[in-house]
Amino acid sequence: MVLSRFLYLSGIVLCLSGASYLLDTALDILAPQGNPGIGTLVPVLGLMGMPGLWLSLDRREDPAALAAYLLSMAGLAGLAALTFTVNRLLPDLPADQRGMIVAALGPEFTAISMTFLASAVLLCIVCWRRGGLIRLGAILYLMGAIIVGLRPFLPAALTAIDGLMIGSALLAWGWHLLMRPAQR
Repeated sequence: MVLSRFLYLSGIVLCLSGASYLLDTALDILAPQGNPGIGTLVPVLGLMGMPGLWLSLDRREDPAALAAYLLSMAGLAGLAALTFTVNRLLPDLPADQRGMIVAALGPEFTAISMTFLASAVLLCIVCWRRGGLIRLGAILYLMGAIIVGLRPFLPAALTAIDGLMIGSALLAWGWHLLMRPAQR
Protein backbone atom coordinates (compact mmCIF):
# COMPACT_ATOMS: atom_id res chain seq x y z
CA MET A 1 0.00 0.00 0.00
CA VAL A 2 2.72 2.46 0.98
CA LEU A 3 4.86 1.46 -2.01
CA SER A 4 2.00 1.91 -4.45
CA ARG A 5 1.24 5.35 -3.05
CA PHE A 6 4.92 6.24 -3.28
CA LEU A 7 5.03 5.08 -6.90
CA TYR A 8 1.88 7.07 -7.67
CA LEU A 9 3.32 10.24 -6.10
CA SER A 10 6.59 9.65 -7.95
CA GLY A 11 4.58 9.42 -11.16
CA ILE A 12 2.92 12.76 -10.46
CA VAL A 13 6.27 14.38 -9.73
CA LEU A 14 7.89 12.92 -12.88
CA CYS A 15 4.94 14.20 -14.95
CA LEU A 16 5.36 17.65 -13.38
CA SER A 17 9.08 17.51 -14.13
CA GLY A 18 8.46 16.52 -17.75
CA ALA A 19 5.75 19.17 -18.22
CA SER A 20 8.05 21.78 -16.66
CA TYR A 21 10.84 20.86 -19.09
CA LEU A 22 8.51 20.99 -22.09
CA LEU A 23 7.13 24.37 -20.98
CA ASP A 24 10.63 25.70 -20.30
CA THR A 25 11.78 24.58 -23.75
CA ALA A 26 8.74 26.16 -25.42
CA LEU A 27 9.33 29.44 -23.59
CA ASP A 28 13.02 29.40 -24.52
CA ILE A 29 12.06 29.02 -28.18
CA LEU A 30 9.10 31.41 -28.28
CA ALA A 31 9.98 34.06 -25.69
CA PRO A 32 13.52 33.62 -24.34
CA GLN A 33 13.47 36.89 -22.41
CA GLY A 34 10.10 36.03 -20.87
CA ASN A 35 11.11 32.68 -19.39
CA PRO A 36 10.88 32.93 -15.59
CA GLY A 37 13.35 30.06 -15.15
CA ILE A 38 10.94 27.15 -15.00
CA GLY A 39 13.82 24.89 -15.99
CA THR A 40 15.24 25.14 -12.49
CA LEU A 41 12.36 22.94 -11.29
CA VAL A 42 13.13 20.06 -13.65
CA PRO A 43 16.13 18.43 -11.92
CA VAL A 44 14.70 19.04 -8.44
CA LEU A 45 11.43 17.34 -9.38
CA GLY A 46 13.47 14.64 -11.14
CA LEU A 47 15.36 13.97 -7.91
CA MET A 48 12.03 13.52 -6.15
CA GLY A 49 10.52 11.24 -8.81
CA MET A 50 13.42 9.02 -9.89
CA PRO A 51 13.45 6.83 -6.76
CA GLY A 52 9.92 5.69 -7.63
CA LEU A 53 10.95 4.84 -11.18
CA TRP A 54 13.92 2.88 -9.89
CA LEU A 55 11.78 0.97 -7.37
CA SER A 56 9.26 0.15 -10.10
CA LEU A 57 11.98 -1.60 -12.10
CA ASP A 58 12.29 -4.32 -9.41
CA ARG A 59 16.02 -4.64 -10.05
CA ARG A 60 17.38 -3.63 -6.64
CA GLU A 61 19.88 -6.50 -6.58
CA ASP A 62 21.28 -5.67 -10.02
CA PRO A 63 24.63 -3.81 -9.77
CA ALA A 64 23.97 -1.99 -13.07
CA ALA A 65 20.58 -0.80 -11.79
CA LEU A 66 22.12 0.41 -8.54
CA ALA A 67 24.89 2.21 -10.44
CA ALA A 68 22.28 3.78 -12.75
CA TYR A 69 20.32 4.98 -9.73
CA LEU A 70 23.34 6.43 -7.94
CA LEU A 71 24.64 8.14 -11.08
CA SER A 72 21.15 9.49 -11.81
CA MET A 73 20.90 11.02 -8.35
CA ALA A 74 24.40 12.52 -8.64
CA GLY A 75 23.73 13.81 -12.16
CA LEU A 76 20.38 15.34 -11.26
CA ALA A 77 21.78 16.93 -8.10
CA GLY A 78 24.57 18.46 -10.17
CA LEU A 79 22.09 19.58 -12.83
CA ALA A 80 19.99 21.26 -10.14
CA ALA A 81 22.97 23.44 -9.21
CA LEU A 82 24.03 23.96 -12.83
CA THR A 83 20.51 24.84 -13.99
CA PHE A 84 20.03 27.30 -11.15
CA THR A 85 23.37 28.94 -11.97
CA VAL A 86 22.70 29.17 -15.70
CA ASN A 87 19.00 30.13 -15.57
CA ARG A 88 18.74 32.26 -12.45
CA LEU A 89 22.17 33.59 -11.50
CA LEU A 90 24.08 34.25 -14.72
CA PRO A 91 21.40 36.23 -16.62
CA ASP A 92 21.44 38.95 -13.95
CA LEU A 93 25.21 39.45 -14.11
CA PRO A 94 27.25 41.61 -16.48
CA ALA A 95 28.80 39.72 -19.40
CA ASP A 96 32.35 39.89 -18.03
CA GLN A 97 31.29 38.36 -14.71
CA ARG A 98 29.28 35.66 -16.51
CA GLY A 99 32.35 34.76 -18.52
CA MET A 100 34.52 34.53 -15.41
CA ILE A 101 32.03 32.29 -13.63
CA VAL A 102 31.52 30.01 -16.62
CA ALA A 103 35.29 29.73 -17.12
CA ALA A 104 35.85 28.95 -13.44
CA LEU A 105 33.06 26.37 -13.31
CA GLY A 106 33.77 24.82 -16.72
CA PRO A 107 35.31 21.61 -15.34
CA GLU A 108 32.43 21.16 -12.90
CA PHE A 109 29.87 21.78 -15.65
CA THR A 110 31.62 19.14 -17.77
CA ALA A 111 31.74 16.63 -14.90
CA ILE A 112 28.03 17.15 -14.20
CA SER A 113 27.13 16.74 -17.87
CA MET A 114 29.21 13.57 -18.21
CA THR A 115 27.73 12.10 -15.01
CA PHE A 116 24.24 12.79 -16.33
CA LEU A 117 25.13 11.23 -19.69
CA ALA A 118 26.65 8.13 -18.04
CA SER A 119 23.55 7.75 -15.87
CA ALA A 120 21.31 7.94 -18.95
CA VAL A 121 23.35 5.26 -20.75
CA LEU A 122 23.13 2.91 -17.75
CA LEU A 123 19.46 3.70 -17.22
CA CYS A 124 18.72 2.89 -20.86
CA ILE A 125 20.48 -0.47 -20.49
CA VAL A 126 18.60 -1.24 -17.27
CA CYS A 127 15.22 -0.17 -18.69
CA TRP A 128 15.63 -1.87 -22.06
CA ARG A 129 14.20 -5.22 -20.97
CA ARG A 130 11.05 -3.63 -19.57
CA GLY A 131 9.63 -2.53 -22.91
CA GLY A 132 6.65 -0.20 -23.28
CA LEU A 133 6.77 3.29 -21.78
CA ILE A 134 9.81 2.43 -19.68
CA ARG A 135 11.89 1.59 -22.76
CA LEU A 136 10.50 4.52 -24.76
CA GLY A 137 11.30 6.88 -21.89
CA ALA A 138 14.81 5.47 -21.59
CA ILE A 139 15.52 5.97 -25.30
CA LEU A 140 14.22 9.56 -25.25
CA TYR A 141 16.09 10.30 -22.01
CA LEU A 142 19.34 8.97 -23.47
CA MET A 143 18.93 10.94 -26.70
CA GLY A 144 18.29 14.12 -24.70
CA ALA A 145 21.20 13.37 -22.36
CA ILE A 146 23.55 12.99 -25.33
CA ILE A 147 22.60 16.51 -26.40
CA VAL A 148 23.03 17.82 -22.82
CA GLY A 149 26.43 16.13 -22.53
CA LEU A 150 27.69 17.30 -25.90
CA ARG A 151 26.03 20.74 -25.88
CA PRO A 152 29.27 22.72 -26.37
CA PHE A 153 29.97 20.82 -29.59
CA LEU A 154 26.49 20.98 -31.14
CA PRO A 155 24.68 23.70 -33.11
CA ALA A 156 22.27 25.82 -31.08
CA ALA A 157 19.26 24.67 -33.12
CA LEU A 158 19.88 21.08 -32.06
CA THR A 159 20.27 21.87 -28.37
CA ALA A 160 16.63 22.98 -28.09
CA ILE A 161 15.57 19.40 -28.76
CA ASP A 162 17.01 18.06 -25.49
CA GLY A 163 14.16 19.55 -23.48
CA LEU A 164 11.58 17.98 -25.78
CA MET A 165 13.19 14.55 -25.51
CA ILE A 166 13.89 14.54 -21.78
CA GLY A 167 10.56 16.18 -20.97
CA SER A 168 8.75 13.52 -23.01
CA ALA A 169 10.78 10.78 -21.30
CA LEU A 170 9.85 12.09 -17.86
CA LEU A 171 6.18 12.23 -18.89
CA ALA A 172 6.34 8.63 -20.20
CA TRP A 173 7.91 7.37 -16.97
CA GLY A 174 5.51 9.37 -14.84
CA TRP A 175 2.53 8.06 -16.78
CA HIS A 176 3.84 4.51 -16.36
CA LEU A 177 3.97 5.01 -12.58
CA LEU A 178 0.52 6.59 -12.50
CA MET A 179 -0.99 3.64 -14.37
CA ARG A 180 0.93 0.99 -12.45
CA PRO A 181 -1.31 0.91 -9.34
CA ALA A 182 -4.35 0.47 -11.59
CA GLN A 183 -2.75 -2.69 -12.99
CA ARG A 184 -2.80 -4.43 -9.58
